[in-house]
Amino acid sequence: MSQKGFTLVANISSDHPEKLEPILSELIGVDGIIKTEDGFMVHTTILGESAEDMNNSLLTKIRVLDPTAKLHAVWSHENDKKQIIDFVQGM
Repeated sequence: MSQKGFTLVANISSDHPEKLEPILSELIGVDGIIKTEDGFMVHTTILGESAEDMNNSLLTKIRVLDPTAKLHAVWSHENDKKQIIDFVQGM
C-alpha cells in the first residue's frame, strides 16, 4: 500500500494530560495541539497507509503513558472520512 496524507482532527482526553503532552508534541508537533480542560484537541496531517493503522498506533502510544486516555478521531483523505472512537473505562 502507498502512503497517503490523512488529516487528523481529534479530541484526546485524559486524567493525566501532562503525561501525554511530550509524546503528542513529538508525534503531532506543537502547532497541531491545543490544550483543553481534560486533554487536547489535535489538528494535523499525517502520512500513512490507513486511518485504522494510524489510529491504532496513536492510541497505543498514548495508552502506554495513560491507560485511561480516550481518543475521538476523524481521519480524512480526499473525500473519504472515517470517525473512530476508542476509549477504556476507568480502572
